[in-house]
Amino acid sequence: MTPRVTVLIDTYNYGRFIEEAIDSVVSEDFSEEELEILVVDDGSTDDTEERVKKYGERLRYFYKSNGGQASAFNFGFANARGEIVALLDADDRYQKGKLSRIVREFERCPQAVLLVHSRIELNTNTGESRQMAIEAFEGFLPGDRRAALAYELPPTSCIAFRRATFANIFPMPESIKLQADAYLGILGVLLGDVILLPEALSLYRIHGGNLYFTATPSKSRERRLCHIATFASVLEAARGWTKLHAELTVLADLGWFFERWALVFEQFRFEVNTPGRWEYFIHLLRQNKLRSDVQTRKFTIMNYLTAISALVLEYRSVPSYREKMAQTVSERFRRFMRSSSH
Repeated sequence: MTPRVTVLIDTYNYGRFIEEAIDSVVSEDFSEEELEILVVDDGSTDDTEERVKKYGERLRYFYKSNGGQASAFNFGFANARGEIVALLDADDRYQKGKLSRIVREFERCPQAVLLVHSRIELNTNTGESRQMAIEAFEGFLPGDRRAALAYELPPTSCIAFRRATFANIFPMPESIKLQADAYLGILGVLLGDVILLPEALSLYRIHGGNLYFTATPSKSRERRLCHIATFASVLEAARGWTKLHAELTVLADLGWFFERWALVFEQFRFEVNTPGRWEYFIHLLRQNKLRSDVQTRKFTIMNYLTAISALVLEYRSVPSYREKMAQTVSERFRRFMRSSSH
């Protein structure tokens, strides 16, 4: 019998978290025939194997030499049998009822190839948690430019997809050591309809050792530069895939779609390497041009004024200038409306 869902758990030296991740899946209301659990250990040197093997035949455990996240995903995907594949990082966990929810959504929308949902972020150092919500959407995402520009790349544990469709983008380039989830998040929305759920169906744990991109200043500059370079390679690999498989993408004009991610990459880079005034000016012009079709004329004008300010102000002074200008424009507009009503 073919499982309805394969949960693919990738792990590397996360023995201290792996049992909680597995338990969050095992506790789901699925029979063993309907649910397949794969754990791909990407060369851990801790006690991960000992912790996982106590689950016996409830899951399949694979140990491989360390090759990075893309290689782990490739290995897991090649062994997956489920109609739907749901990803889970070993340091995260599912919220109760997640799998039943995503199965219902895929059944309700048989044309959907990708599902992304919101998450709860838990900071293990402070104990604080917050919901990172996304806006609900259903359909072909790049067909709605406003929604596509608001779309943020989901972390691993918020992604589920139809295995048959995603076979078109597997195996991924194994040069992608980190942020393979970004590769899936970029290309997945080009393959067909998506479902974006605002419900937080997974818990994303921030513990200081996460293997993810962050612009947080607490990370070393070298590590942040490494993650930025990785995102650049992910973006380049995604572009390369579309050139080789243009017939599989529903979107005809890919220029603006990849411009959106190129601008995201630049913003990441600017947080580490402060741009010159001219470079930031050009960045803001490109950003405003990209969004001009989906924002009001007032915002477009204000953003052009902000871009001009970048030629005078330092990089980190521009956002505060823009905020002050927005407040001034709004106040003058309110005054105008009050005066015109008399």
